[in-house]
Amino acid sequence: MNFQKIMDVTKSTLTNKKWILPSLLILGMLLIAIGSWSGGKSKANPATAAATNASTSEDTYVTDLENRLEGVLGQINGAGDVSVMVTLSGGSQDVLATNDKTSENSTSSGTTTSKDSTVVTANNAPLVLQELKPEIQGVVVVASGANNPNIVVQISQAVVALTGITVNKVVVLPKTK
Repeated sequence: MNFQKIMDVTKSTLTNKKWILPSLLILGMLLIAIGSWSGGKSKANPATAAATNASTSEDTYVTDLENRLEGVLGQINGAGDVSVMVTLSGGSQDVLATNDKTSENSTSSGTTTSKDSTVVTANNAPLVLQELKPEIQGVVVVASGANNPNIVVQISQAVVALTGITVNKVVVLPKTK
């Protein structure tokens, strides 16, 4: 079939009013199919992307913290081979930049104060001033030298000093052989 015949069939179909809507629907479906077939990329839901990034960021934070603790604790004389697990409570939080406006109204019955806050955006995204890391809920250390009570105390003190958590959130256990 040549191009002229295709054009003639299209013109005759479009001039017949009962075929206009079905023709447009078919054309729309073809365009959608061609778009997805040709590798058209859909944009991810921003909320899902942000949640995924936050989760990845927290996983990276925990992994880095565990690795750093293992490196330091493994250097304690007598600690031996050390493994560390850190648990977090909650998630990270972003402190957003805001424009705050405060207004006061004086009336005969008293003064009322109202505050209006607007989040500052840059490139259609909120401007983040600071990211607050999640709080450490607990640390478990498994060390081959933890059979010695002095080593357990040294490891516990090091974890408390490095993380800022209280000693009751640190558990040091001996490693199986």
